[in-house]
Formats: sequence, C-alpha cells, structure tokens
Amino acid sequence: RGVLAGICVMTVLGAQAIPSAALVVLMAPIALSTAADLGISPYTLMMGVALSAASLASPVAHPANVLIMGPGGYRYIDYVKVGLPLTAVVLLIVIWVMPFVFPFFP
Repeated sequence: RGVLAGICVMTVLGAQAIPSAALVVLMAPIALSTAADLGISPYTLMMGVALSAASLASPVAHPANVLIMGPGGYRYIDYVKVGLPLTAVVLLIVIWVMPFVFPFFP
C-alpha cells in the first residue's frame, strides 16, 4: 500500500495545479514503470492515478471550478475549505479499497 499511497499523494498534489488530463498523462508512465519494476499489477496504480487526479481543493486545475468561481463569488480559500477534507477522504478510500478491487498480485 505504501507505493500506492505515494503515487496517489503525488497525483493529488499535482491535481491542485495541473489539469487532470495532463496530470494523468504525466503520472501514468510513472505508475506503469513502478508497477513493472516491483512486479505488481499496473491496474491498482493506474486506477489510483485516475481517481486521485480530481482537483477538489483548487479552482485552477479544472475548467468547471474556474467557470463557477467568478459568478459564484468564490475565493481560492473556499475551494480549499471544502475540497481539502473531500480530497483526504477520497485519498484514504482509494488507498484502502483499491488493493481489494484490483489486487497487487492477481
């Protein structure tokens, strides 16, 4: 789980500044090569990347967040207040559940 946690944390941090599609393009090769080097299933790490790429705690990395920021009168800190706890919950669930859904060693 440590490797999955590391990949997911890197993805979550990147997701707050980089658009999710671009981030997945950057993180997928890292996840694939890590899985190959460790001899584990790539499905676990790749799905971890996909689910961790949601930009919940930042308005800048997702077009929908940017579009509603102005008209909604939201500030950057508003996204952090709501999105940071959600991001933490998603991260914990992904790290805990993913190995059961996609085992490291099928």
